[in-house]
Amino acid sequence: MEKSQERAILGAFAQFLKDVVEAGCRFVGSIVQTRLPGGQSVQVIDVEPAAMDRKAAARYIGVGVTKFDELRRDGEFAPVQIGNSPMYLREDLDRYLAQTRRQSKNR
Repeated sequence: MEKSQERAILGAFAQFLKDVVEAGCRFVGSIVQTRLPGGQSVQVIDVEPAAMDRKAAARYIGVGVTKFDELRRDGEFAPVQIGNSPMYLREDLDRYLAQTRRQSKNR
């Protein structure tokens, strides 16, 4: 494959991912398939973990670790112990985000 072809494919793929994010789509355990210019088929497999560590959980809800720790201390969500590591369940974080959205709409 030529470099210009490769750049075109990567550019189209990057635009596809940008469009997915801007549309607010999330694919939990899904396969997204699309065709790139030239007819090449691409599959994106996006499997979000059911549990994540502190840094990943903070990134997931869109805050820094300091704010995340503050929310945890305030009882917004609690870690579960998996082995020796405290982990945060995606469903608990999603619940927190949904609750926050409802509260924002009521203001």
